[in-house]
Amino acid sequence: MKQCLLLVSALIILLSVISCDLIPTGTNPPSPPDKPVNLVLRDYEFADRKVFDLALPSDNLKASDVITKLIMFESVPSYNADVITTIANFYVDPNDTSLFKSESIQENFTKVKIIPPDKYTIWDDTVRDLHYIVFDSRQSRNINLGYYMEVKDTIGNIRKFGNLEETYVIVDTSYNYIIVDTISLYHLKLLYPADWTYPTPLNQTWQLMWRNCYEIPKGIALQYMNMRVYKGVEGTEDSLRWRWMQFDGTTGTSYNAIFGLNSNFYFEIYRPDWGLLIFPSRKPFNDTVRYSIEDRVFPELELKVPELYDYTSWSERIESSQYFIRFEWLEY
Repeated sequence: MKQCLLLVSALIILLSVISCDLIPTGTNPPSPPDKPVNLVLRDYEFADRKVFDLALPSDNLKASDVITKLIMFESVPSYNADVITTIANFYVDPNDTSLFKSESIQENFTKVKIIPPDKYTIWDDTVRDLHYIVFDSRQSRNINLGYYMEVKDTIGNIRKFGNLEETYVIVDTSYNYIIVDTISLYHLKLLYPADWTYPTPLNQTWQLMWRNCYEIPKGIALQYMNMRVYKGVEGTEDSLRWRWMQFDGTTGTSYNAIFGLNSNFYFEIYRPDWGLLIFPSRKPFNDTVRYSIEDRVFPELELKVPELYDYTSWSERIESSQYFIRFEWLEY
């Protein structure tokens, strides 16, 4: 009996040591999920219209630049008379409206309203030189998104993207050109054009939307789940062979390693606070990058799917699918 008590005590001490290694000192372990549910997402099911860059390469933002002001707008249907709105034009470069005219949205002066700032998060990533916005939920594909932004550099200079001080004069031409009214006309930087404008990979703004993010339940800590990428066309997710489909058939390397999901940068990759899995690459299923851990360099992805990122129709995007992601919630 005494030996059993000693063994139990030793196990308790060992488990305490392991717990201390897994959970940082001074922090409480995250609560387990209320309703663990297995989840499978196809490679084409990335989170549309949720995460966007706030600048194009041509905007020349630097890693040290900081966004000091951002006002986000969404278009309002013209028939919605109950919403107090102003009007705006959208431009790829609102400071030079002559550029990329085919992408500008300025006919009939679009009605817009402000999106409350508690509906999104602005992120200045000075390590990876990224300036982006994360919406709490996916934005409608039927609205235009635009913004006014101010950015400060290291010596205090402020750059403005857009103009909220432009005015438009309404003239009654029926009787001696009388000025009827003067209203505000915003010049906004275009973030996303409504789908009815038929955006394509040739558009400048096409590259702003992140297509490497996948929605997962919010608030579930990584320790409560397994997350693996598998190779398999639509319909193979429940195959008896799917457990073997997590490894590249030529090299035997797991797809998690090939996609860089085994790195130590879980904070950038797995974001339970945002409800997102974010692949390190912007085009994970069509990339030549090779990831490494310590001294081991993993192979690049052999079968690539460019149609996931340069699609011209929803059917093309779906029919090109070759991979899926499986999330399994662990027992606790």
